[in-house]
This record gives sequence, structure tokens and C-alpha cells, in this order.
Amino acid sequence: MISRKLSLACIIALGLLVPTLSFAAFPAGQWTASYYSEVGFGNGSQGICIVDDGTWYGTTFSGWSGKWFRKSNDIHLQGNSNSGAASDALELTRISPILLTGYWQNWINSGSSNNWLTVRVNFVGATCDPPAAIPSQQAASTALPSDGQ
Repeated sequence: MISRKLSLACIIALGLLVPTLSFAAFPAGQWTASYYSEVGFGNGSQGICIVDDGTWYGTTFSGWSGKWFRKSNDIHLQGNSNSGAASDALELTRISPILLTGYWQNWINSGSSNNWLTVRVNFVGATCDPPAAIPSQQAASTALPSDGQ
């Protein structure tokens, strides 16, 4: 009798675990990060492509890319832009398979600008847009992806 109860408990636990395992995967593809600055630097949105190999890149802000990893229900992205002159860190929590929310810090490495943002990241689709092209005037720019596009 105990083994039947234990078997039934294991089956129920496995049934509850399977949806959690599929929910835990971070789907590769196109995402839109909508944000507002906590320190008054504006709001806007940027496109991000998540790649299965643990990398990501900006589809609406050129030269913006980095790495990501998942730990439990949290997604961590780090990267830079402006040929390495600016850096980013995003700490996101998965709300559903198509919605992440959290915080984003974006700064110029020299210390001339620092922005703290609240961000909502929505899944757009499995196919990514190409990386944004780098216009010649942006190559020497100190623009940040969070400058309110």
C-alpha cells in the first residue's frame, strides 16, 4: 500500500515538474525591451535577439551585444556598446514564456553617464531581425541604448 501511494506521489510530482521544465527554457528569438528610466533619462524600447549559444545582440541599436545565462527563473544579460565604451547589465525574472520583467543598468565606462531602468521584455517571435547597422556618425557616439528611443 505504501509503495502505491509513493508511486502515485511520484507520478503527480513528475506531472507538476514537466511543465516547469519546459517553462524554464529561455526561448531564443526576437524580444522587445520596453523601459523607463528611474533617474529621468526617458523611456523607449529596443529590439534584442537572444541566440541559443548564450549570446544576444541589439536589432535596433547598433554595436550592442553580449552574453546571457539563466539561473532558475532569472535571466541575466550583460554586454556593451559603443565599441566597448558603454556597458549593460539586465536582471530579469520570467513572468511567463513570453514576458520578462526586471531592471537594467546602462553606463558609459568613463563614468560620464549612468542610467537605471525598469524594463519589460516581450517575446516577439522565433526569427530574429539582423543586427542593427552601425551608421558612420554613431561610431564615435556616446549614445546609450537607453537614451530614450
